[in-house]
Amino acid sequence: MYVLALTGPLATLRFWVMMVAVVLTVVTGLDYVRQAVVLRRQGLAAERAAAAARAADATEALRAAAVGARSGRCGGGRHGRPARCGGTAIRNGGHPGGGLRRTVRRRRGAGRRGGRAVTAAARVLRLLGARGETLAVAESLTGGLVAAELTAVPGASRSFRGSVTAYATPVKRDLLGVDAPLLAERGAVDPEVAAQMAAGVRRVLDADWGVATTGVAGPEPQDGQPVGTVYAAVAGPSGVEKVVALRLNGGRAEIRHESVRSVLELLASELGENARAQDTEQHGGI
Repeated sequence: MYVLALTGPLATLRFWVMMVAVVLTVVTGLDYVRQAVVLRRQGLAAERAAAAARAADATEALRAAAVGARSGRCGGGRHGRPARCGGTAIRNGGHPGGGLRRTVRRRRGAGRRGGRAVTAAARVLRLLGARGETLAVAESLTGGLVAAELTAVPGASRSFRGSVTAYATPVKRDLLGVDAPLLAERGAVDPEVAAQMAAGVRRVLDADWGVATTGVAGPEPQDGQPVGTVYAAVAGPSGVEKVVALRLNGGRAEIRHESVRSVLELLASELGENARAQDTEQHGGI
């Protein structure tokens, strides 16, 4: 309007239009500064909360390690005897599907997300890296938490191929190749379903090892299974296949995080046993 040669009321109007534009510019600029201050404060608060959470996790991990050192029983559980470590009791036994069955009874406060799952993830990736092997993950109730723990470890990309969050039953069937009649008969919460998920993701993502989780985190039962029923499975080279049955107490978040820890520890155990078997074979059983 200022470019045009206007006179009279139009000339006056262009002045007021310019004033409105200036006011809007100043107001929006001040609002931009206000929003930046708010976001900065939120970011600082989030950083402080994260630092406090890390400190609490480290304290909990040290306390669990101290308890395990005093009890002298961490890492046991062979020959049917319960192993206690960090407030979790594990009893081993045979599984009709040829895998390993564990029942976990949680104490109050056990299974909260601390340093244990991350330590298991680091151990898994270290073992895989030493062997030059790769891993793929299929997740149902954990919804990507296993992949998150693995990718939190620096250098995970050397061994971790990727993950499939098969939350819906049709995804388990169509993408991972879980048997449709099996799903129709037993539902998604089943040890054989977990085993087929692990084998399927291993095949789909072309990995040496595959792990899977399926179960009921709550708040309601599913497929006739109570809350806390979880199956974790591992599939690997040379026909390796193990399934763990977990019976977990606690809230939804506790059940999911305990499932993450358990499947990573199961894989670490299988990697260690597989390495020892290969070493024995190479040295003629000596």
